[in-house]
Amino acid sequence: NDGDFANKVIHPKSEIPKTYIVKVEGKPTPDKIQKLLTGVSIPGGKVRFRSIRRLRKEDTVHTWYTVVMTQGLNKQIRLMFQKIGHD
Repeated sequence: NDGDFANKVIHPKSEIPKTYIVKVEGKPTPDKIQKLLTGVSIPGGKVRFRSIRRLRKEDTVHTWYTVVMTQGLNKQIRLMFQKIGHD
């Protein structure tokens, strides 16, 4: 219930790392994962993940990742994975 604190944590300018668990179609190659770490262009600018780690949880259709980022643009994770060809 502290709006000032919430804004400080959420705003990209604060660069506070945020961790997400992501389910992706298919199995991205190491080269594609590296692109997400070096940066891809999406509407809103060039963005990158601070880190990305594959989780052991996977099936024949999906791969799971833990990603850490600081920007937090609208639908950023979805757009970044779409950029490398994995919804």
